[in-house]
Amino acid sequence: MVEFARSATMKDEEYVDVLKNSISPTRKFQERIAQWEAKSLKERKPFCRACAWASFNDAAELLKKKLERDFGAANDFGKEFYELVKEMDLDEFYGEQYFELVKTSEASQQETINGSKINRQIGWFLNYACKVSRGIHQHTVFLTMEEMEQRKLKK
Repeated sequence: MVEFARSATMKDEEYVDVLKNSISPTRKFQERIAQWEAKSLKERKPFCRACAWASFNDAAELLKKKLERDFGAANDFGKEFYELVKEMDLDEFYGEQYFELVKTSEASQQETINGSKINRQIGWFLNYACKVSRGIHQHTVFLTMEEMEQRKLKK
């Protein structure tokens, strides 16, 4: 059994709740990241997982330092860390406004027609660079031909 240290600000019932659930704030944040990635794939928009993690780690480190300064000790299972996971805004790492379109390339699939192999275009790859990381993180989004046409009509 894994034992959890108790946060200085944690009440008895909160501590029992943590022991009962025994899901760390980091694990809960992983679940939120997975939800945002699924949304990103479904809506075909880029999401920067690496920047979201870096921001979470920075915020958690600042919170830990603050709690250590105020209470003398802190651990990652205090209610403050769970609130950080809930309140963290991941919207700033999602969507085309936070990314720069670097390159658009054709997505093709090889087909055999009458014994000869032919490449047929099935869609587009949109390659994005994350503005938050100043282009370090690259993301590619696949669009079908129909989705690309719809995007062109919207603009």
